[in-house]
Amino acid sequence: MLYWIPKKMKDKYLPVDLFNKLIKPDEALTFSYTSPFPGLIIPEKKGLFMVWHGTPPVIGVSSICGTTYTCRLDTADSLPLNWDAHSIWVGSTTILEVKPVDVEFHWSSGLPGFIQAEAPQKVIDIVHNATKSITKNERT
Repeated sequence: MLYWIPKKMKDKYLPVDLFNKLIKPDEALTFSYTSPFPGLIIPEKKGLFMVWHGTPPVIGVSSICGTTYTCRLDTADSLPLNWDAHSIWVGSTTILEVKPVDVEFHWSSGLPGFIQAEAPQKVIDIVHNATKSITKNERT
């Protein structure tokens, strides 16, 4: 399998076969504490987890076939959870393009509803403990 290294750091690419292995049926969310996506990282000290979903891409139809969300902690922010999102685009080749996108919950104090609904208890506990320690520090 060949991974192409982009010239611009903003450009990220993903082989279709890898993406198909990573997604679950019915666009169910997948949670991980390490990134399986080439070029996308979970920051070492501030990163909490990554979540993604998608549908099998149809080659030749230019459209979005998935999205990743990386949650990181910013202890200096009153809304301590920062979310980095990337849409995964399919085009005319078997290489998918991964592009950063803005989400309305980029800064938040908790999990967005669609993530909360499918989050395993470990993710809920991580977020609770991370935001609890910040709230506690603000009171002292």
